[in-house]
Amino acid sequence: MIATCTASSDVGSDGSSFARTSAIRLTPVQRCWPHRCFSILDDVLGPDGHGPSSSHTIAPQRIAAEAFTLLGGVPETATVYLFNSFATTGHGHRTDVAITAGLLGFKPTDARTRTAQECALEAGLRIEWLPIQDTSEHPNTLFFRLTRGPVSVGLKAISIGGGNYDVVQRERLVRAA
Repeated sequence: MIATCTASSDVGSDGSSFARTSAIRLTPVQRCWPHRCFSILDDVLGPDGHGPSSSHTIAPQRIAAEAFTLLGGVPETATVYLFNSFATTGHGHRTDVAITAGLLGFKPTDARTRTAQECALEAGLRIEWLPIQDTSEHPNTLFFRLTRGPVSVGLKAISIGGGNYDVVQRERLVRAA
């Protein structure tokens, strides 16, 4: 991402202040994403959680947990669209387990993540998995359609590496009683 930054604290030789602008490349930390706190441990050593790939496990679990929060709890039904690389490697990389854990509200460091699919059965969570190959979508795209009572949410996000993600679509609908 290229952004123009303005620093207004510069002072000219005559004592007047002036703005200096420059185009710089912003890192994820500098973007100040509201859904994500960054640390030197996450950004240098990698996020704490299960593997084998933080792009295919940690980020999907965090995305699913955001959908869980948007819905207000564990969904009754979930339709998960796994695009491109998620569609081809999702099961092998345990993306399905990570997403299930996130839909249950588990954090990536939660020991219950490994048994999330059994926990989902106990909670009555029904998940439909739809792998899709669509070159118009980013390789690591997920879309969730969740329902719980009269509430339905949709969340589309992209795993961008290192357990980080960008939300590209968010909606919450409540049916009238």
